[in-house]
Amino acid sequence: MLRSLRGGPDAHFQEVLRGTFWAFALRVVGAVVGFGFNVLLARALGADGAGIYFLALTVTTIAAVVARLGLDNTMLRRVAAAVDRGAWDEAAGVYRTAMGLSLMVGAGLAAVLFLLVPLLTEHVFRLPDLAPTLRVMVLAVPIFALLTLQAEAVKARKQVAAATFLQGVGVPLVGLAALGLLFARIDSPTWVAAVYLGSTALNLVLGVVIWRRGLRGTGGPPVRVAPRTLLASSLPLMNVAVLALVTSWASTLALGLWATAADIGHFGAAQRCAVLTSFILVAVSSIAAPKFAALHEQGRTAELRHLVRQSAALTLALSSPVLLVLVLAPRTVMGLFGEGFASAGPLLMILAVGQYVNAFTGTVGHLLMMTGFEKQMRNVTLGVATLTIVLNVVLVGPWGGVGAAVATAVGVAAQNLAFVFVVRRHLGFWALPLLPGRRRA
Repeated sequence: MLRSLRGGPDAHFQEVLRGTFWAFALRVVGAVVGFGFNVLLARALGADGAGIYFLALTVTTIAAVVARLGLDNTMLRRVAAAVDRGAWDEAAGVYRTAMGLSLMVGAGLAAVLFLLVPLLTEHVFRLPDLAPTLRVMVLAVPIFALLTLQAEAVKARKQVAAATFLQGVGVPLVGLAALGLLFARIDSPTWVAAVYLGSTALNLVLGVVIWRRGLRGTGGPPVRVAPRTLLASSLPLMNVAVLALVTSWASTLALGLWATAADIGHFGAAQRCAVLTSFILVAVSSIAAPKFAALHEQGRTAELRHLVRQSAALTLALSSPVLLVLVLAPRTVMGLFGEGFASAGPLLMILAVGQYVNAFTGTVGHLLMMTGFEKQMRNVTLGVATLTIVLNVVLVGPWGGVGAAVATAVGVAAQNLAFVFVVRRHLGFWALPLLPGRRRA
């Protein structure tokens, strides 16, 4: 692993290192702030209230992924390539079309879910107390979707710090400040849902301002981009994103069907701790993904292979210390959430191992999206999502949160390991830093 880093960084990797430093710094801030937000809400609401909030957030997150239509990754690739050529009018046209499509679909989904709240809360999850929180949360579906698209557009212009702030810092930062000010008054998860909604909306406005300021003086009006040209690439990616979300969040839904609100609260808190293992991967990917798209489009395969392996080595080196903390002191970490949460320590250990595999495999998911292998990703995620659902059905009933953690960890690990083999087959090299770079003839 270290040999991959000591080989002397080339120009592309130097750019990744520079960008990763700032992205990493902001991701650290975002991870700390997000952790503080979750700890504060858990202490304010207890396990039952936190469970209701996490379940409402899961339903809304799934709907927001559908509302994005896979356009986040398509826009990143198209805008990055256009900016690299200096075609700012084309980049602006892609942005306008993608945002319009997502807004339309997101608003429609929010309206449908709002009408279905009684059915979901009384007959599906059998948690009547979920209704007020879910009503507030579903209003955020188009806002969640648009904020993700906005961050990807800013990232494609290589405004790494701004994109990282929008994706991982701004929402929990504003939310944490609001929760701190309102802590004495928070007596239901509906309060927290409203805070989260307002924070997301503020960050979306900030993202639009950053995008428009960056377009000043860059050329003429946006080129018209037909929706079908974006959807041809994005819809397979939407399928991938939804199926990947099933792998990550099916356990929360399964607990909502077959367990208590407290079980959901324990699992949700543990899952949010576990993703601390992979936030470094997100930081590296935010810089590397546009480079992958540009190098692939230019046919510079050797440079692409080198950058992928260096990025994976960097991710692995930086992720390991986080895993050690979560594995060696899980009860201590979970105890920060309040009384009763320490018992969820085993869940944290299991989930952290799954997330470590995610970090170990590097940026393979982003690599496949940036190089046009959406259909192969869809096939893998379909199989893994099916596996995750089956594991949840089998394990959650008798084992509760532990079964949910095992199902999630196995799903996350299986998906990323499968992506590694897809990269080897279609791009001709191993993306892992510990294996030989080129495929032997």
